[in-house]
Amino acid sequence: MKRKVLTALALSVLCFVSFAGCGGNSGGTGDENEPDPDRDQTLAENYDFGDPESWAGERLQRADLGDCTFDVFPEDHRYDWGQSILYDTQEKTYKMWWCRHSRYDSIWYAESDDMKNWHSLQKVLVVEPGQDTTWLKMHVGKPAVIKVQNGGEYEYRMYFEAPATLKQGGSIEYNNNVFYATSADGKSWNIWDNGTGEPYPIIRMSDEQIENSNQQSADRGDSYGYYGFGQPSITEKDGVYYIYYTHSLINDFMYVATSTDGIHFSNHKQVFNRAACGVKYNTLLDKFMFTWTYDNKVYYMESDDGLTFEYANMTEAMEHDADTISIGRSKVRGYSDFVSDEAGHVTTHTAYCAYMEGVDPGNGQDFRLHADTWDIHLQAVNVKEYANRTMVLPNGRIKTKETAEVYTNKEFVYQKKQDGILKSESEKQTLNGKKDAFYDGASELAIDRVSYADCAVPGEIGATVYAKYTDGNLYLLVAVKDQTADDDDYVTILLDEKHKTGEQADVSYIDFRRGETAARFTNGDGETIAGESKYLRTQEGYHLELKLPWRSAVQKGVTVGFDCYVYNRYDSEEFKTRICYNESLLYLSQRTVNTAGELTLL
Repeated sequence: MKRKVLTALALSVLCFVSFAGCGGNSGGTGDENEPDPDRDQTLAENYDFGDPESWAGERLQRADLGDCTFDVFPEDHRYDWGQSILYDTQEKTYKMWWCRHSRYDSIWYAESDDMKNWHSLQKVLVVEPGQDTTWLKMHVGKPAVIKVQNGGEYEYRMYFEAPATLKQGGSIEYNNNVFYATSADGKSWNIWDNGTGEPYPIIRMSDEQIENSNQQSADRGDSYGYYGFGQPSITEKDGVYYIYYTHSLINDFMYVATSTDGIHFSNHKQVFNRAACGVKYNTLLDKFMFTWTYDNKVYYMESDDGLTFEYANMTEAMEHDADTISIGRSKVRGYSDFVSDEAGHVTTHTAYCAYMEGVDPGNGQDFRLHADTWDIHLQAVNVKEYANRTMVLPNGRIKTKETAEVYTNKEFVYQKKQDGILKSESEKQTLNGKKDAFYDGASELAIDRVSYADCAVPGEIGATVYAKYTDGNLYLLVAVKDQTADDDDYVTILLDEKHKTGEQADVSYIDFRRGETAARFTNGDGETIAGESKYLRTQEGYHLELKLPWRSAVQKGVTVGFDCYVYNRYDSEEFKTRICYNESLLYLSQRTVNTAGELTLL
């Protein structure tokens, strides 16, 4: 069945406020001389952009829009890179696919109304441990996504890279190839197999190239072979798909290939001598927009046909003072590409470029030394033809000092949680795992901070701890909402009675795994201490009730350190959901008492 790219739909709908830049050439009030005071003039759809003949300028106009932020990871130290962002005109929202460290490189998905704040995060494409195939092993990355119409149905199409060869436990990967996958919703993907029964590349290294690559690896002592082919960028013009990809055997180049079905590509041609470039077709200019990075800068050039660009090599481009999209030079920058519509088109006067940005290790060191700082960064760009036109932000407002404030990076610092717990006048004689009358009036401690630790992913779990104490014991009822029961789901609790003394022997740890019959009670030195537990399945999930004898004298007004960490296997043995009370248990092997939350005995 013939497929059609959503060009007509995109052009007709992309003027919607959530993907602005299509604001009227001379205002939208109906009166060219008297703007309507009742209409918000900061919205591009209401704003008078003036005479189009006055828009051209000598150089690009640029505006820094800061880093993308994720609602579930307000403090995040996992790397993010290789983004593909499109505006879905049917759902009127931005959608992004990108590579995130989640045990191994995985492809994630999120949505946004303004391209700055992202929600609905989920991991959507991953190679599960032990499920390596001939051509695809452990890691997947650098997606490029478009959306096409297949008859009456819409289909997302993803092009991504993955290595065929791993060494040293996966820390060395090479022989990369470009793969293709389809999805009805952009979240559940089917990887093309070419009839082989397992993922098969649409652009692959030849047998001879792989043999030479493996020989290079052997000559280097089982180190790297050739990088291969990867880091794709996709766009379309007049029914022809243009895929741009890194071609790196002995040296790095950018190649282009074309296709009429988006699967079978031919006419492979070198277009630039730099890897990891992004290309999109601009419908307003009738030109291909090309972005590339070097020496902490993001550059820009154009092409009429998508095959021959202004400059064929970096040296020539830099000698001619190629325009830079980025502002400043203090960061490592890479994997740049433009935000597009479903067809891989830029249809707005203000374009948006996204790229990876992170800390520069300096002195020519490997930029991956600070991979934990990699974030997806946004830049607004008016090309020379529109350099004097008022810039439009991704949220549909013209850029002013006030409207641009929402795109300013804000430093996030967790506030330490502090709660009080009430005293019970009597001991509970028998633990039953139920929230019974004993817990009437108990303090409710919300376990609601999503942790990124150990490659965790967002999930549908929740938890509350109900707490009371007596002179002799601390009672905790951990109520977990979790509809899937797995033996390796667990709860870990930290209690620091002599808060911040620094003595691990004084800290109590309670560890419970659902595959076991009872919790384990130990101190920071690993020695067994006293404690009781009761596990109970519930309709919403499960309860874990705990009775922990105080190991030191307590009295009203004393503050103790506390944290609780709830884990759910969620979708595989390797990728889990973790939520916590505070942030002391980010890594079970690095339990940090000083960052525990605090409970005051009332």
